Amino acid sequence: MLIFGNDKHARGCFREIMGEQTKIRAAAYLSIGGNTYPRPDTGSTEPYFISNFSIGQKEKYNVVQCFGDRNYTYAFGHDPTASMAEITFTMFLTDPSGTEFGNSLALLTRSYERSRLSQYPAYAFVTVGSATYKGFIVGMISATQDQEHNLQSMTFLMLLVEAQKGY
Repeated sequence: MLIFGNDKHARGCFREIMGEQTKIRAAAYLSIGGNTYPRPDTGSTEPYFISNFSIGQKEKYNVVQCFGDRNYTYAFGHDPTASMAEITFTMFLTDPSGTEFGNSLALLTRSYERSRLSQYPAYAFVTVGSATYKGFIVGMISATQDQEHNLQSMTFLMLLVEAQKGY
């Protein structure tokens, strides 16, 4: 079971696994610029985790409406300008002790700055379960998720320039 907090009753400090002392591999992670967030080999010790993944793909098409009951639909393949994935991280703004600020937000912001398409023209990969998707990092959004628990979210926007198979 995942829980939030610490033994000092401070809010938003870290998450930990209760129960057996086993590391749990991250079910979702983002690989960009030679780095992986969260690192899959650290179990639950990272101060952030992927809390949401969404993907939207669209086909290029045109519909010609004719008089009467006839409509003709033409398909032209994947539409990269309308196909995007969003990878949302939830992070803690304090360190595990709850007495100092953590560096999760700065770390992920620097990661975005280095890995955005204009700075790093290489694919980014997001793995969710056994499926992997690839695209280019083209944007970032960060917002306060829960101020009482010091939770912040950051969403990376990934342009899907080709149809995804989830290989």
